[in-house]
Amino acid sequence: LVQQFLPDANLTLDSTGSLTAIQSNKLDITSSTGLFHITGNADWRLSPMFEAKATGVDFNPAILNPALPGSLNFATTLKGKIAPSANLVTIELNKISGQLRQHPVAAMGTLALQGEKLKISGLQIESGNNQLAINGQIDKTQGKLTLSVDMPNMAALWPGLAGSLEGGGTISGGWGNPAVNLDLNGKGLVLAEHKIRQLNLTADYHPENNVPSTLDLDIAEIDSAGMHVDGVTLIGKGALKRHGFALAIHSPYAELTASLGGNWNKPIWRGTVQKLEITETRGRSWALAKPAPLRIEQKTNGLDI
Repeated sequence: LVQQFLPDANLTLDSTGSLTAIQSNKLDITSSTGLFHITGNADWRLSPMFEAKATGVDFNPAILNPALPGSLNFATTLKGKIAPSANLVTIELNKISGQLRQHPVAAMGTLALQGEKLKISGLQIESGNNQLAINGQIDKTQGKLTLSVDMPNMAALWPGLAGSLEGGGTISGGWGNPAVNLDLNGKGLVLAEHKIRQLNLTADYHPENNVPSTLDLDIAEIDSAGMHVDGVTLIGKGALKRHGFALAIHSPYAELTASLGGNWNKPIWRGTVQKLEITETRGRSWALAKPAPLRIEQKTNGLDI
């Protein structure tokens, strides 16, 4: 094999199989830059099932993505079974360590999907001084997942990213209709050509009809595709049975303010646009003459407004 990130690479494959199963005793990529080793098996005679173990020693992932040069040591396991009663998929990150793009990295934890239950045990990912942690379990009706984000230098995570993001949150009560609590703060965020100077998001959502929820989003200075927006604020308050939103957008070209209120009775949201005003910096302005009714129905292929 010839590849600029794997000089003098050798590929070794030892596998056997039939029309209903395959056994891989060894798949090795070796070079002066490290070793990548896989063993595993799959069987689809009755309920399809599979298991694979991958290990790496000083492995350079640039062979998979040239934007990610580095050196990794890892041991991971992927196994699963697809059955009419319940699907089972487990990913074990026993330990990943090394460096990517000249930043130290580490990861460990277990993700398991058993039918409708998702369990994440001690998932921790570190890159440079950035840290992400997820822990807990949740199914369709109950459970709780916790999230912690501490990323002061997102440029170490991926090419084209920059800025800082910190905060955390929880998802609880079941993924079918979860309660969500989230608090995130970002500064100098960059994704390719898209930029946000500052972002503050606080959300406390409750799926019960009479329990109040809140949403507070504040974004300062957005630059995207040649467009600049000075700021965006969105505030929401109330329960599903009765709630309201207020939106304000500030730009060098115009100011937009809007407010609406309504109620959600699945699959239909009914409400009223109470205010909609647009004022250009040159002085011209437009405003909603009177409150306007609004109906939005959720459908399998989208929304009907």
